[in-house]
This record gives sequence, C-alpha cells and structure tokens, in this order.
Amino acid sequence: MDLTGYLLGNRYEIIEKVGDGGMATVYKAKCRLLNRLVAVKILKEEYINDMEFSKKFATEAQAAASLSHPNIVSIYDVGREGNINYIVMELIDGITLKQYIKENGKLHWREACKIAHQIAQGIEHAHKNHIIHRDIKPHNIIMSKDGQIKVTDFGIAKAVTSSTITMNRDAVGSVHYFSPEQAKGGLTTEKSDIYSLGVTMYEMLTGILPFEGESPVAVALKHVQEKPKAPCDVEITVPYSVSNIVMKAMQKDITLRYQNISDMILDIGLALNDPTKNHTNVEDYKDFPTQRITPIKEDILEDSKTSKISELDMLIKNSREDKEIREERNNINRKNENTGKKKMNRRKKKILVYSIASISAIILFTIAFIGGLYLTGAMNRAKDVEIPAVTNLTVEEATKQLEGLGLKLEVEQEVNNNEIAIGLIISQSPNATMKTKKGNSIKVVVSKGPEEVKVPDVTKMNKDDAKYAIEKLGLIYEEHLETNLDIEKNNVIRQSPEGDQVVTSQSVVAVYVSNGVGDGKIKMPKLTELTEADAKKVIAENELTLKEPIVYKSEENKPDGVVLSQSIPEGSIIDIGTKISIEVNKIKVEEQVKHNITMSNGVLAIDLSKYSKDTVEIKVIDNNAQILYDQTAQTDNGIITLSVDTKDREYIQVYIDNQLAKKIEI
Repeated sequence: MDLTGYLLGNRYEIIEKVGDGGMATVYKAKCRLLNRLVAVKILKEEYINDMEFSKKFATEAQAAASLSHPNIVSIYDVGREGNINYIVMELIDGITLKQYIKENGKLHWREACKIAHQIAQGIEHAHKNHIIHRDIKPHNIIMSKDGQIKVTDFGIAKAVTSSTITMNRDAVGSVHYFSPEQAKGGLTTEKSDIYSLGVTMYEMLTGILPFEGESPVAVALKHVQEKPKAPCDVEITVPYSVSNIVMKAMQKDITLRYQNISDMILDIGLALNDPTKNHTNVEDYKDFPTQRITPIKEDILEDSKTSKISELDMLIKNSREDKEIREERNNINRKNENTGKKKMNRRKKKILVYSIASISAIILFTIAFIGGLYLTGAMNRAKDVEIPAVTNLTVEEATKQLEGLGLKLEVEQEVNNNEIAIGLIISQSPNATMKTKKGNSIKVVVSKGPEEVKVPDVTKMNKDDAKYAIEKLGLIYEEHLETNLDIEKNNVIRQSPEGDQVVTSQSVVAVYVSNGVGDGKIKMPKLTELTEADAKKVIAENELTLKEPIVYKSEENKPDGVVLSQSIPEGSIIDIGTKISIEVNKIKVEEQVKHNITMSNGVLAIDLSKYSKDTVEIKVIDNNAQILYDQTAQTDNGIITLSVDTKDREYIQVYIDNQLAKKIEI
C-alpha cells in the first residue's frame, strides 16, 4: 500500500516514501497546520490485525513521546485512521549510521567513539526514564547533516516496570545486534542495550560484524556460545582502550558487562581523552532485517554439542567391548593355566636364562636411547635464542641485528602513525625477551609516518558543520571568535591552513568564526527602492522605529510609491529601536482629478465622469498601509462611493492608475 499523495488525519499530506523497516514504512509528509515537514511512520498492512505487533507499535509512541533529548528523535503526534496506525515524528535531514558505514567502510576510532558517545547519551536518558530500546543497531541511528546523532525506532521498547519481559513465542529484534539473553528469549534489561551498542561500535571500528551466519538462528547461536575476535586484532589502528570497551559491553555474562550505560559513557570519554591508557577491566555478511525468530532454547544449544556427545558414547561403547574381550581372554587363560603348568615347570629354568638375557639387552638399549634424547635436546636447546627489541629501529638496522642472531625479519604491515617516524618499526611479534629457534622470522609493523589529508574548505559554513568536517578527517578543530559586519554570526570567516592544502593527520586547523555585531546591535537594512508598505515591514522586523511623519516627494523618473531615501545608510551598525526617517515618491496628478474626490461623514466619493478612459484602477490605502479598496472601475458608472471606518485612522490616500490622486486627513 503506497500512501503517497494521501492526506492523513486531515492534516498530514504524504509526499514520498523514505524508508522501509521490519514493522513499519516511513513517509516524508507536510503538516498543513504548522506548515513544516515531518516523518510519518505507518504500521505495515500484514501487522494491522496482529494485536501483538499493534501493541508494540503503540508502545513506540508511548515510550518515545515521554522522552525529550537531543540524541533521541522527537515524537509529535500519534493516531489511527481506519486501518492505518501512524506516528508523526521530526524529520531528520541525513542518513542512517548503517548507510554511513556502507559508504565509508570502517570509521576512524575517534569518530566511532564520538558517535557511540552520543548514542549512549540518548540511551542513558531512556534508561533513566525506565525505557529499554531493545533494538539498538546502526539502522535505527540517524546522522543529521550537522553531525547530530539521534536514536529512533522505539518499536519494540518496553518499560522496565513491566510485569515481565520474557518472550514466550518469538524473539524480536535484529539478530546481528541483539544480546545472548534476547537470543534465548530470556529477561531483557538495560544491559541488553549495552550489548547491542557494543556490537554497533564493533561494526563502526572494524567495518564487519562480530558474528555472521547463514540464518538468523545460526547468528543468534554464535551470540550465545562464541567469543568475538577483539576489534584491535581485526583492525590494528584501534587502541586497546577502545577495544576493551567493546569487549566489556559484549560480555555474554551480564554480571561482567557494564552495570549501567553511564559507566560506558565515562570510559568512552576517557578513551577519547587519552587512548594510550586502558580504563576498562575486561575479563562479507548477510544482513537480516528486524524480524521474528524462534528464541534459542536449551534444546538448540544442546544440538550444537551432539557430535561431541556421540564421540564420547562411542568411546564408552568401545571401552565396554574391550572389557568383555579381556574377561573372555582371562577365562581362556585360566583354563590353559592348569594344562600348561607341568610343561612350565620343565621349561622354567630355560625361560629364566632367556629372560635374564633379554632384560639385560633391553636395559642397555634404553640407556642408549635416553642418552641420545638427552644429547639431542641439549643440542636443540642450544639453538634457542633470546629475541631482541627492534622497535624504533629502521628495517635495515633490525635486519642486521636479527641476522647476527640467526633470525629473519618479515615486514608484516606498513601503517600510518602520528608518533613513530616514517620507516621505523612500531611493533614486533614475538615480543622482545622471548626465546625462539634460530632460523625463525620476527614479524614487524613499520610506520608510514603521519597520514596525509586534504584540509576541507569550511569558509562560510556554520561553525558546527565546519567542526564536524574537520574532525571527520582526523584533524584538530581550533576556534577563534572575531567581530565581523559581513559574515553572519557563527559562520566561518576564514581558516588556516586554507582549504585543499595537504597536511598530516592530527594537524590543527584554526577556524575564525564571526561573532556578529554584538548584543543589542543590528546592521541597517536597505529600504530604498522598496514600497512604503514593504519598508515599514522591514523596519518592524528588524526592531527599528519609523519616524513620523513620512516625507513625500515627487520624482517623475522614479516609480510612484517607492522609498527614495533613508536617514541611516544601509550597512551601518546601529542600536535596536533606532528611529528611521524615509522619503517616499508620490507623483502629482492633474488638479481636476484631485477635486473630484471628496469625503464626508465617513463616505468617500470618487467622480469618474471626467476621465476620458473607459476604465481606471482605483486603490485606497490608509496610514497603516492597509488596503481598503482595490478595483478596476468603469468611468461611465459616474460617482462611486465607499464607506470608510475612520476609527484609529489618521488619513487615507486615493490612487488612480497607480498615481496618488488625493490624500485626505481624517
């Protein structure tokens, strides 16, 4: 069902579809009452008659409407029209975090942390109001063009105070991001949102998801059973401090996760401030949309262990069979024992001699074998060497040092680094002081020096947009305020270095921002060439005062009724409330025309009989620029009359064919 063009609730004009989720479709619409653009979320047709999903859809409105935070999408209205359930919310000009990751790949760790910090603040506000989101994922995070991060889609949120949150039938949510307890259909708490935020951070930092599989159940099973690879092991540029935040948030045991989102916010802030310190103690995929899946119950968990149990059963079975064989063999031996007893006595002496000789030979062989092993081990141990530290050395220096010990050097990777000079070794594996065999290789990571980036041109941008554009590239934003008469307040005047210059990562970009003209001041607007009415409107909008009376002059070469001059020049900096005088052009008309216009007892009479034209344009305006009459009249009508309310009016002006015919004082 496409609702484009539909008028919803006799108020919201549906313009176009902008999104499609698991439960609802999102449209861009215009609110006719407030004349603004909004987003309208409409429950999908297949769920209209599903009481459970309808209830969850209504829950979104009830939950989100109670929240007011800059990092949460605002809810304006909720309603139902026929079979249409809808929610009206603010329209964000931007894209989802999922789209941003797809377009840009893995994000710089600092940008990822700043985004996660805003998401966490929105979640913190919800948790403080006893609301659990239960579907935190990049698809439900919107990034506005000014860099603001907003959490949306409280479609499956529930209040913490609900009597139960255990799902008996289906686990709802996006399987790649939900927590182990959601996978098992268990109790959902604030810590479930923390786990999902951890997965979202993981994807931002590495460009991949921690778990993937051929089906939702397969992915959910991994959330329950498997430990993800640390982000710093997937992407070498991710600091350990940041990686540990993710790993703690994704602990399967909820007692080992962050106990509340505020603690996670604190750690993210500390990591942004100093990524070198560890502030946290930690003990191509198929994208499945928000959907229903069967919870991962104990029987499914047990199925994953079936092969191991089968192997154990086989070992036990084999052990039992071996025991039966041994017992049978012992019975046979006991029967033969009596029969061969006499023969054994006769051979006893002979066997004894042979046995002594055999044992002596075995002893001599064992001594020789052990001695050989000892000598071989001693020789092998002699080949072990202690690995030297080669960090901060050049590849040539490290190669020479390692070759002197019989070791090899292998350059595993070259990466940008702001602290280590180009060509020097950043890290090595195995680490120094460990021992290894001669001939083995030592793998190293070599610095390519600071990353070079092109400075963005942010002149004339709003300072918030400029800050986002600069920091997005790994540069440092430095703001300076200046008074400027030409550049709007909070917009960038100039920058240093200038746009398109190439600098190294973490370089400072000085941005000079307009501080406007100061409090209580305003720049004088242009009034000349405006009509008298428009000039009055501009004066009022700028909190200035019109000085009365208005001076009228007549200039034939200028349009009638326009402002000829203003007492204060355009662009001057003046105080709010300053009085402004204007001169307005009023072209004189023939004397006889003026004498044919009279007013008595509030009745205006205009004699048209002496005009040679068939029709004339008549306009009557009062001293407040209010139009009292504006018509085309037939001159053969003779005299036309118009009643004028004289209350609160000082004068009226009559225009014939856009020329002032007469000004009548009241």
